[in-house]
Amino acid sequence: MDEGMTRRQKKHERTRRIMIDAAESEIMEKGFDNVTMDSISARALLSKATLYNYFDSKDMLFMAIRVRAYKQLTKEFQDVLDLELPPIENVKRLGRAFYQFGNKFPLYWQSMRQFREGGLPLSSTGAETIHGVGPIGENNVDEMAGGTERVPREIHEYREAVSDFLQVWVTAVARAITEGSIATDLSPRLVAIILAALTSGAIDQYQRRKGILDSMDVTEAVFMEHVLDILHKGLEHWGE
Repeated sequence: MDEGMTRRQKKHERTRRIMIDAAESEIMEKGFDNVTMDSISARALLSKATLYNYFDSKDMLFMAIRVRAYKQLTKEFQDVLDLELPPIENVKRLGRAFYQFGNKFPLYWQSMRQFREGGLPLSSTGAETIHGVGPIGENNVDEMAGGTERVPREIHEYREAVSDFLQVWVTAVARAITEGSIATDLSPRLVAIILAALTSGAIDQYQRRKGILDSMDVTEAVFMEHVLDILHKGLEHWGE
């Protein structure tokens, strides 16, 4: 990662990683709502002024965590794709890797879920002042990136990380369409977006219906396997 960088650039990236690590530790200990730039800088053993030299606001620091989350999820997906299973099985296992990601990396899953629901309110010294677009969420990242004013590094990295994550799913779907196990005229990208939306929605629904499902002795794993079976049986018979 540091290849080709100057000594100064390497130091900059190391310091930035220390800050993000500190933010993650603070969140795991206190929760998103109770973390401040003061507490993050104290844990990182750096001044708050130094922290602000790297991140415009706490929201941009949290965005850097979301970038890490999507990069880790992409790695989990790529590991599945590298198994070279039958194409339709690969697609199904990506769905499984998606819901299992939340159990393996709860902090990352929480950060992604929180962002999908509209993000966190922006501080008056952060991107709100720069961009004037309100709370950062998935609905306005493109608006920010398409503006005329300076866009924080984290916004660009977030868009790239999400694109890389989706591309793995697109690749798996494209292979299944080419092989014939998914019969559809829709583009692989659209099918991948639909699968991501349905799987993510099912995960959220499990959390909201957990009490009822617990009374039925239905665990998250059992619930999600039923969801994936229904989704992928539908894919296999699409167009018949």
